[in-house]
Amino acid sequence: EDCAGVCGGTAVEDCLGVCEGAAIEDCAGECGGGAYIDNCGQCTCALGQIDVFDCDDDPCVQGCDGLWYGNEETDGPLPEEDCAGVCNGLAVVDVCGVCNGIGLDADEDGTCDDVDDCIGVFDECGVCNGEGIADGACDCDENTFDCLGVCGGDNVVDNCGVCDNNNSNDCLEDCTGVWGGQIGDIDADEICDNVDMCLGFDDNIDTDDDGVPDGCDQCPSDNSDEDEDEDGICDIEDDCVGSYDQCGVCNGNGLDQDQDGVCDNEDDCIGSYDCAGVCNGDAVVDSCGICNGDGLNVCGTCDVPAIPDGACACDGSVLDACGVCGGEGVDIDQDDICDDEDDCVGEYDECGVCNGDGIAEGACDCEGNALDCAGECGGDAIFDECGICEGEGIADGACDCDGNILDCAGECGGDAIVDECGICNGDGVAEGTCDCDGNIADCAGTCGGIAELDICGICNGDSEDLDQDGVCDTTDDCVGEYDECGVCNG
Repeated sequence: EDCAGVCGGTAVEDCLGVCEGAAIEDCAGECGGGAYIDNCGQCTCALGQIDVFDCDDDPCVQGCDGLWYGNEETDGPLPEEDCAGVCNGLAVVDVCGVCNGIGLDADEDGTCDDVDDCIGVFDECGVCNGEGIADGACDCDENTFDCLGVCGGDNVVDNCGVCDNNNSNDCLEDCTGVWGGQIGDIDADEICDNVDMCLGFDDNIDTDDDGVPDGCDQCPSDNSDEDEDEDGICDIEDDCVGSYDQCGVCNGNGLDQDQDGVCDNEDDCIGSYDCAGVCNGDAVVDSCGICNGDGLNVCGTCDVPAIPDGACACDGSVLDACGVCGGEGVDIDQDDICDDEDDCVGEYDECGVCNGDGIAEGACDCEGNALDCAGECGGDAIFDECGICEGEGIADGACDCDGNILDCAGECGGDAIVDECGICNGDGVAEGTCDCDGNIADCAGTCGGIAELDICGICNGDSEDLDQDGVCDTTDDCVGEYDECGVCNG
């Protein structure tokens, strides 16, 4: 039988042991390897084969003479073009960047002398071939260092030898008169702390006159200061002159052997409970914190399940987009198709274009047509001037879409009219006049006439008032004047 189980068959295994497989050894002898014969006729290694398989890691490159070169020891150095483009030529670029030029760079600063700002060197102050910062100075402006080493700074040393520029933190005299000293008078009792009998309390207060200030007196109200059990509590104030037993009884003999705070004669368990609640039992918590548990799982963790949900291995590896556990295949567009097999890494737009922009803004189809006013995609219906789709616009003789007409002032839909004098929006004949020219009626009622009332009030009359007394002569008792005797013209 051959490898396929066919009696007398010809099927054979490939170099990977796969029956009728296609894997073959490359030129380096690796089954399924990527080594290949290059243009130099040498077996060139693929990535990861160097120093492992019998192959060459020197790349085969083509020289400027058109020939291929591999190992320098056997093929010689790779010929290259000089700056003039001559293969194996001797032309070189001078310091000025000119091929085969003769430019100079006397100070060897990489800048051609004919464009060099300074043929020599700039000193630290930026002066070409200058002498730099003057002796004793710290910068080019001749400033000096202050006490902190700041060039041109304003820091000074105070009475304690502290250098800064903050007057508010200058050192002060301490309680003993030492500048910057650390001895104070924390309790303000005018006794320096280094000689204070009772630091933190006023040494001048001693209630029981025993020479010990109250603040440090064990029994400030009892000058005997007795403390028989030496527990630091004055006997007259001590709840127990002696000691409490393990059960809290003064000078008793009770026991609490397991030191659980419960006296043994009342303790349900003299010892300790295990994690299962058994007095002095042997149940313990495993490495996962479970009482009498099994400890770590197959992955060496306490996790349940051992392999995390969604993972395919203990290390949390997950299936990649191509279904390989811990693989690096990607599916950028999350369409469940591995990107190297995906016809479109992204998404098709509504026009069927991969990652396209779809129907353009304002268009209604993929051809770029737009909706007409009737809602037809690509239609030719338009709005008339009145905003009506396929309407007829403003009617003949009208001035707007509401059917209004122009008034005499040219305002569409206005209410201006021509008055009796032929003036648009005029006031007509003025009050007190009788025509549009401003004439008035005379006493005879003629508009613009010249008839007038005479002195006697008669229209167009010729009456007189010779004595000008305001009385018409025809009705005047005396056309003249009366004398002092009442005689007319007497």
